[in-house]
Amino acid sequence: MEIGKIENCDKEVGHALFVLASKLNTAYNHRVPLLLKYATAKKLVDAHQIDKAIEFLKEKGDLDLTEQEFETKVGVRIIYNLNF
Repeated sequence: MEIGKIENCDKEVGHALFVLASKLNTAYNHRVPLLLKYATAKKLVDAHQIDKAIEFLKEKGDLDLTEQEFETKVGVRIIYNLNF
């Protein structure tokens, strides 16, 4: 079963997809299209956001969620700049 397919992505997106794939187990395959959408749009590439996304999806399980709820919980519009 093909869940999602990405061709020709840049390094930043590729890294985000690798991290997502390595941390997300197959029980959450139904959430892959959502994660692909945000990762390829570069709205989910920060390691902290990826961890929050996985944590949130595990909490939600099979329950419905909205994209607005996902964005709020994961901090999609928040940019972390840790360069002091």
